[in-house]
Amino acid sequence: MNRKSHLATAVLAATAALAVAACGETRSRTGPPGPEYLQIMGPANQAAQQFSKTASTYTDTTTASDVARDAAPLAQAIRTARNDLLSANPNWRDRYWSPRPPAHTQQDVKELLKAFGGLYVDLVPVGTERTSFSTANWTRQLAQDGARARAAATIVRADLGLPPPRAPSF
Repeated sequence: MNRKSHLATAVLAATAALAVAACGETRSRTGPPGPEYLQIMGPANQAAQQFSKTASTYTDTTTASDVARDAAPLAQAIRTARNDLLSANPNWRDRYWSPRPPAHTQQDVKELLKAFGGLYVDLVPVGTERTSFSTANWTRQLAQDGARARAAATIVRADLGLPPPRAPSF
């Protein structure tokens, strides 16, 4: 029986960070921006939970191509969430939102977009575009970017009047 690798531990930490950033129920796109944010982040949260389940089975023999295959749905969900947040963010300053989020919300969302960009870059090239793959370096970077995403999402959620994210049990 193979012991779980450092890879599995770091991947779980990073995907837990994304799932925490995205957790919440899905609501319609009408009303204040908070529910719209939750709706946008719902699929990314689901993909993060699925990837976390899969990553929990990784061992020291897990290959970069295995990780790439497993990470693809999460990478796509992050990309979609980034695009949707990019489209929605300017609208949140619209005078028709009630209550209106703080003026700094747009900048905070931009920071979240950067953090999700880091996660996306970590996930996509694994096993495909990289000529060499270091599990230790990759897991360290993924954990750092996951922590950035969690911190940025916590700030955005506060801006939008949402409660702090609940930690999922992985």
